Amino acid sequence: MNISNIHNQTSFSARSPKLREADKICRLINAEFPAISGTKFAEFDTAQNNQQMLTAINAINEKLYHNIRIPFDRSYSQWGPLQGIVDLITLVKEFRIANCGEFAKLCAAICNINGIEVVQPGLTLVTKDNRLTAKNIDHAVIMFKPKKNIMLKRMRDLKDAIIIDPWLGIVDFAPNIEQKFKSEYAKFFKIPENCDIALTTWTADRIKYNEEISAKLKKLFPQFIIKKDKPLILH
Repeated sequence: MNISNIHNQTSFSARSPKLREADKICRLINAEFPAISGTKFAEFDTAQNNQQMLTAINAINEKLYHNIRIPFDRSYSQWGPLQGIVDLITLVKEFRIANCGEFAKLCAAICNINGIEVVQPGLTLVTKDNRLTAKNIDHAVIMFKPKKNIMLKRMRDLKDAIIIDPWLGIVDFAPNIEQKFKSEYAKFFKIPENCDIALTTWTADRIKYNEEISAKLKKLFPQFIIKKDKPLILH
């Protein structure tokens, strides 16, 4: 299966302003953080029985763990969320490695810089007759913060909820994202045919934003400010 870092090519000219805004954020992340992902390479058909490729994937994951995740955790624990996200941005730019968790944190940071409240929902499988399963989807996405409680709601029923998946490079309303997961990425996410995806409690993404943190990040990273009067230009 091809899960290289593709971007949704759908025209957003006739879509909602919020969806176009979310698309700009996703494009910005892909432009600012060109990174490889060990979990993506692991799903390539050629990787399954290729020891040389599996060794390279393990090396990528080890580098991610030691050079990004451990320093981020240490920075966050010692100096707080502002320094934690600053170091995460710096490290991903330096080492150019990131999995979905890192991309979700970067996405949340850029959204907060632009005054957009977001949450990171948990993704869980439910059967067609609405029974919860014991299986969650180990994947991080970002959602524009809803005005109403949507806990344990099926994605297909959340017609106004906007999801950003910066790891896959796709943006759309929740029902469309679910459909992509269940069709193009069903094998990757191990989604059985008899299951749908529901949103559960917000995951503990650890970064707690407030106006002071967002204002400081805006000064430190003005390149992440999206001007709403002009399109985002990719270089």
